Amino acid sequence: MDVIQISPPASPATLAGSAAADGPEGPTPIPIPISPGFDRLDSDVARQVARLLTDGGPRSTPGLPALVSDLTVRELRQWMARAEQVVGPEVSRELRGLAHNGAGRLPVYRVQPGNRGVVGPGQVELSWDHVRDKVIELARRLEGVSVAGPRVVETVFGPDDFPVVIGPGGCFATLMDGHHKLAGLMILSSMLERLGHETRLRNPLRFSRSIRASIERLPSLRQIRIPVRVIGQEKDCAPGAFVERLCDPTRYSPPIRLTDRSGRRWPAPPPRFSELSDNPFRKLATDFALKAKHKEDRLTWKGAAWPLWLKLPTAPDFVEFSIAAVMEAVFHERDEPYNPGQPVSLATRQALRQGLLRARRDPNHPVHDVLRQVPLVASESDAAAVGRRVKRVARGRPSKKAPLKLWPGDAEVQIWLPTGKA
Repeated sequence: MDVIQISPPASPATLAGSAAADGPEGPTPIPIPISPGFDRLDSDVARQVARLLTDGGPRSTPGLPALVSDLTVRELRQWMARAEQVVGPEVSRELRGLAHNGAGRLPVYRVQPGNRGVVGPGQVELSWDHVRDKVIELARRLEGVSVAGPRVVETVFGPDDFPVVIGPGGCFATLMDGHHKLAGLMILSSMLERLGHETRLRNPLRFSRSIRASIERLPSLRQIRIPVRVIGQEKDCAPGAFVERLCDPTRYSPPIRLTDRSGRRWPAPPPRFSELSDNPFRKLATDFALKAKHKEDRLTWKGAAWPLWLKLPTAPDFVEFSIAAVMEAVFHERDEPYNPGQPVSLATRQALRQGLLRARRDPNHPVHDVLRQVPLVASESDAAAVGRRVKRVARGRPSKKAPLKLWPGDAEVQIWLPTGKA
């Protein structure tokens, strides 16, 4: 059996009882055994495994959500890449059945040259910081459910499914929405599978009770099957025309997005999620959104405590990326670094608001047409005040399709609420 020597974290609270007194050069390295049949862990992943191991009993380490919050973007991509190394059964027959039935459940990976995913990404970038939030959210949900095995995925996700388009030849599907959530599921499962393997390797070391329970509940990567909904079938399409069809907004809403934050247009999405580029400002746009959802013919609000914009059910496709582009430009104008792990100051928040308002008023701005369809919070208001204002303004309009003007002196937004009640 192979052994990797790694250094434990400096804090004994993270890895209790791991070594004797520290020497003059720091903590004593810990041997991490790697059994035959598993790839050798690189040093970064090995350190993460060490952070999640403890021999001091169930109270020695925090739960999985707290530990996931420490992962860097590079570490998240490493766990995603490990998930993509796992192969599952051949599923051509299942894909053909999906094309006929329109809905079902699919594994994410299968055996084939290059190990292209059964479900591939339909965009070229995402926010890996936002993916981390999804991993934490799913880990918290996983701790709160009582079912185990394949049913747990449906329980954790709730009624959500993933919209896909069947590709040429009917041998793969392209994901059209839900990239952050699916990436979060794959990373969480990758971590739990690796940690579950560690528990089988060694009897003396134990995880916290919550982590052990999560390992037992979530099925292995080879068993995970995600709920999908087929919104298009392009199995007879020529491979060269497939991407062009996915980009056509008259065919698919949302279409796939091939432009990254630098403005470069990719010829096609990468075949694997771990190859998606990072756009940290995409998470910032989400962090400042107040999202509206229908519930019993009413709009319920969820999101930022001090929002800068409202995401309604009729929001344009990829609106977060458009807002992220404006926010990134504001940080560049202010010569201010953006740290996703630090809260944004009041002065910066006010600058972001003014940047969004300027972009919406400037007909020459690249995202002007998008922002004309997005209600912006034109003055400093908390979420409760914004909800009350929307309700009051919506009641005073002559029809549901009348332009929405939330703040005096601000521009009217050409958007309508799909319900008369707010």
